[in-house]
Amino acid sequence: MSLRLVLISIVHHRLRSILLAALIVSSPLHSQSPRVMEAGELAIALKKLNVLSSALYIAAQQDDENIAVLAYLAKGRSVRTAYLH
Repeated sequence: MSLRLVLISIVHHRLRSILLAALIVSSPLHSQSPRVMEAGELAIALKKLNVLSSALYIAAQQDDENIAVLAYLAKGRSVRTAYLH
């Protein structure tokens, strides 16, 4: 292996290390700050932790909609809901 190839390999390795270090250092600067929840939001979030249910409502036509069921499950029972039309 020639001296030129060894030097190129060393420079390439150092450059890669510098770029990786710059990426690691700059990552926290672009992260999101934690969102502060109000008491009501926190109570709902804690209540949802105890519910392991989910419901998918599939409607073939617009007149098949029964949004009241989804609202009851989502708001009244803390079920994770989805609607597919």
